[in-house]
Amino acid sequence: MNARWGFQGLLLLWGLGGVACFFDPNFARFEKCGTNNTCASGYSCFVEEGVCLPDCGFQERCPGEDPPPPGASDAGQNEDAGEGGGTDAGTDAGVDGGTDAGPPTVKPLSWVTRSLPLATEEVPYAHELQVEGGTPPYSFRAVGSLPRNFGLDGAILKGSPPTDVGSPRVAFRVTDSALPPSSVQEEFTLEVRSLLRLAGPGVLANGYTGTAYTETLSATGGTPPYTFTIDPGSALPANLSLQPNGVLMGTPAATSGQKPYLVRVTDSGTPPQTVTRSLWLELKTQPLLGEIANHSVPDGRVGTKYTYTFKISNGATPTWVLKKGPLPSGIQFDAATATLTGTPNQKTTQTFTIGTEGILNLQKDFTLTIH
Repeated sequence: MNARWGFQGLLLLWGLGGVACFFDPNFARFEKCGTNNTCASGYSCFVEEGVCLPDCGFQERCPGEDPPPPGASDAGQNEDAGEGGGTDAGTDAGVDGGTDAGPPTVKPLSWVTRSLPLATEEVPYAHELQVEGGTPPYSFRAVGSLPRNFGLDGAILKGSPPTDVGSPRVAFRVTDSALPPSSVQEEFTLEVRSLLRLAGPGVLANGYTGTAYTETLSATGGTPPYTFTIDPGSALPANLSLQPNGVLMGTPAATSGQKPYLVRVTDSGTPPQTVTRSLWLELKTQPLLGEIANHSVPDGRVGTKYTYTFKISNGATPTWVLKKGPLPSGIQFDAATATLTGTPNQKTTQTFTIGTEGILNLQKDFTLTIH
């Protein structure tokens, strides 16, 4: 179409009183005007071309406009509706659906061990210190000095507790392998209890048939008071019984020779300690001449009061004397009562001689061990 027809088409549209409607001026696609220049409703005859053009003033858009593709909608800039029309609104949820929240969180380094188990003197001790969190491996060290005979092997506190430890405070510091490293310190009480011993005597004083008998057993260490019993595997001779306080008493009815009896002692600690020991006892007839009935003395312990009494077989009361010493430091011999008494103050083993003077001139060697 030449410029003249384009200009006339525009004028025609304005003349029809509608809104300007731009259409392709290729008139070949429009219907021809009918008789007397008539057109279908909504169209007006463009006489110069003899075609019916749309009356744009009556419609929202001219029928000649190409309609937009069905279902098309401009959702705006930068809206990614996702693959297959779905909404891409998700985030990277990490491995196996988990939330990808960045580097994993490390739990702070802290102590798991809250207290140290009870130790017993002269009994090998080993306990592993435990921590959690931080970055393994860990390194442990003692802060300050440890009790005598104790050491730290890696995370294991070990040693052989001496008798003079008590309940010291000990501190440890642990450091992890992070960069920079983390470290935490903790303080504990290392309670060392004394070892319970059945002190004896290992060989009890002789018993004589038909004669009242009394012998006192003793214990050291542990936590007094103590409870003494005959082990279920042993049975005392008839007419003899062991009291819970350690007194063996009764009147033997027959001789039995020297035999071992298994005795058990339990202390009052928490938890309690229990130890057993074979003690020898001889039951015999009275000798014609008197004799020192005792064969051995109980063991002692440093710092614990000690007492033990000697006796004559026939009940006589001779003059007693310490014939040969020395006695362990802190122990004395009371000749008036034939009793060893005192509180030993050092570990030792001493052999000494106890005897009598006068009508009966007797003597016997004894060995006293102080733990």
